[in-house]
Amino acid sequence: LVDTQLLYEANTERRPLLQETYIEVGPELGQYVWIDLNEDGVQQIDEFFPQQNPTEGTFLRQFIPSDELFPVISLRTRFRVRLEPARIMSNPRTGSAVRRLVAGAQSNTTVEIREDNTTDRLEDIYLLRLNSFRDDSLTIQGRLFLQQDLQLFRQNPTYDLRIIADRTLGQNRQANGLEKQEIFNLRVQPGYRFERRYVFSSELRYGNQLNESENLSSRNFNIVTYEVRPRLDIQFDRSFQAGTGVGWVRREDRAPEIPAELRGFSTFIETRLFLNMGLQSNARIERRSNEIIGETSSLGSFELTDGAGEGTTWNWNLQLNYRISDFMRASLQYDGRTIADRPTVQSVRVVFNAVF
Repeated sequence: LVDTQLLYEANTERRPLLQETYIEVGPELGQYVWIDLNEDGVQQIDEFFPQQNPTEGTFLRQFIPSDELFPVISLRTRFRVRLEPARIMSNPRTGSAVRRLVAGAQSNTTVEIREDNTTDRLEDIYLLRLNSFRDDSLTIQGRLFLQQDLQLFRQNPTYDLRIIADRTLGQNRQANGLEKQEIFNLRVQPGYRFERRYVFSSELRYGNQLNESENLSSRNFNIVTYEVRPRLDIQFDRSFQAGTGVGWVRREDRAPEIPAELRGFSTFIETRLFLNMGLQSNARIERRSNEIIGETSSLGSFELTDGAGEGTTWNWNLQLNYRISDFMRASLQYDGRTIADRPTVQSVRVVFNAVF
């Protein structure tokens, strides 16, 4: 009925403050792109953004240590509890509606804590006295993550329902100052299967994401999100599947004196193909339309639009995997997206694997 996992790890060490920097490494290793926002030709740390496609980024984020060392106590702990009533019930598919509801439920609870603290009261950290955690003057890096995941109707082949709520409190001190994050998400994911080959699902989401930087005002935002994403998946046969869906999103950045508002709409089509000759393909194309009313920070604009930018943009992806023989495989990945007022970004990666 109850399955638990517990991790507890603590140690003391001497550690420096870290300086965030970005190194150009090429598309093989890169994870970030540089956008010269002020067009001065100088790379600044608030002008780097996460890549939107797997092979788009050419920069890697690194943290360079400073010369001064601080005594630090580090704590990592994670506690997980899973409740699954069906494990102790005989014939869980039979009985009253309430009994079947309980039998088809599964609950997963997760608590994660990370803290790097310079306090000399080590027992406060060892004994998890949370009022000492994420202190502005003592914490170098801290994070509290809480998640509750509830699944219903797991044994029902026709419909299902999943509800996920999570909250994150984070704090990070580097050489360029203190940065804080607060994130809350509530997601409801219903699903319904009809005529065996059709599956309708949706995601309704409410979220609030706050980011405050002590010295980089371009990283400040406070975004509230309302989002609906229905989709339909069709299984034509075992070798061909397709799906389509739309999304409506409304976000508001409440950090500026006059809040900025996003109104977005997206639609996509994706397919999966499996052939007996060893060929598999996945293709997806998505159209996004974003309108921003008001002014926000550079990172706030990135978060409002999920990195797509303002206006109408397209994003596409194609993956091909081919089994040449029992010892050789080949794969091709092609990604592309359009960006308003900037050139289209396209990338291709080809990989051959051989076993000797």
